[in-house]
This record gives sequence, structure tokens and C-alpha cells, in this order.
Amino acid sequence: QTVIATRSGSRLMVGGVDSNKPEELSDPSRMSGEARASLRQFVDRHFPQHKSKEFSHEWAGLYAITPDMQPIIGRSRENPNIYVIAGDIGSGLVKFTLGGWMLSEQIQGRNTPYDELFAPKRFR
Repeated sequence: QTVIATRSGSRLMVGGVDSNKPEELSDPSRMSGEARASLRQFVDRHFPQHKSKEFSHEWAGLYAITPDMQPIIGRSRENPNIYVIAGDIGSGLVKFTLGGWMLSEQIQGRNTPYDELFAPKRFR
């Protein structure tokens, strides 16, 4: 688990609990009980001044993960006029910077050294 905390005025924002139980994500506006308990323990341990405070906002989401743990970057299999960047496994800032460059090159008709590695056509 990676927990990130940042302060904004008198508020404390914490997040980063991972779960491999997508079935618990029935309502994206609410964390699972397990995730909430994990964040509560983190806050209580590292920010005791916030120990008695309730969470005012919470949300949950899924990571887009491909079978080979690599993103999908390139021309759509179904429609050659659509280009795709997906499956970043939560590291989109890094991978999608590369993806933006790759798509720019592909749209202009140029190949990149990574086209086959990240091609959407590698999955059926």
C-alpha cells in the first residue's frame, strides 16, 4: 500500500490504498470498509491531531490493467481513425507522456520503436 497525504488549509487529503477486490466497488463514491480502515489507521498513526475527525469525502476507482501489464497505445483495431491510450496501471503521468509522443508520430505516418510493444492489436 502506498499512502499519500497532503494538507490544504485545515484539511488533510489521504489516499492510495490498493485493493484487488473490484466486487467491493459497487459505489465509486464510497471506499470499501477495508480501504477506509487502512486509511484511518494511517491517519491515526501519522496525523494524531486528525484522529477523531470523520472523512468528509471519499471515492474509489479501478486501475486499468492489461494482461501483460503494459499500456495500450496506438491505432484502434476496429477503427483505423481512432487512436487509443489506455491501461496505464496507475502510472499515466509517465507512460502517457510517451503515449502522446507515440500517437503524434503515428498520426503523422511515422513509426516509433515502441509501436509493436504497446499495440492494441496484441489483444483479441
